[in-house]
Amino acid sequence: MLKPVSISNNLSAKDMENPDISAFILEQLSLHGGHNLIFEITETESIQDYSKVKQFVEGVRARNSKIAIDDFGSGYSNDSYLIEIQPDLIKVDGSIISRILDDEKSRLITESIVEFAHKIDAKVVAEFVCNEEIADVLRDMNVDFFRVSISESQKCFRICPTSMNGKQGACAPCSDSSTHPSNPLSAIYTPARAIRR
Repeated sequence: MLKPVSISNNLSAKDMENPDISAFILEQLSLHGGHNLIFEITETESIQDYSKVKQFVEGVRARNSKIAIDDFGSGYSNDSYLIEIQPDLIKVDGSIISRILDDEKSRLITESIVEFAHKIDAKVVAEFVCNEEIADVLRDMNVDFFRVSISESQKCFRICPTSMNGKQGACAPCSDSSTHPSNPLSAIYTPARAIRR
């Protein structure tokens, strides 16, 4: 039996503060349900009215959808709004993850994000995990999920039919483009512990 698939939708601060857009989304969720939807909040630095955003988030969550903070750690990141919003997922920006092996500041930033996220009961998603060394560092930090890109231009972690060995969730680095989509924007979330070789 196939597992349900979650679909992510990006929403900016302006979208959530717009009464017409927020009302339409909540109405549709009431009509059709939202158990398989994740709303990823972008441009959090531009939030003007936290009460409207919080009201929208509470409405979304009441309809069984989840809330994620996108690209956390890039540019200005305000921890106080996270306490207000109480996201289900916090996605660490890929520009930080990509430098984690060579840049001590990137490592420290990631560690602090993970620690803070877990204190507010949020799961952490590391974006663009593209080699085993980065994956091992992130596992040691107790990152919960990897967002792994499917791209012919990089050797990244990919769900690979030839390497599953009958075990659900098993994956391995794979550069065989014949078994994967060529869309460089495709991506999957996978539990960090599930793809250890």
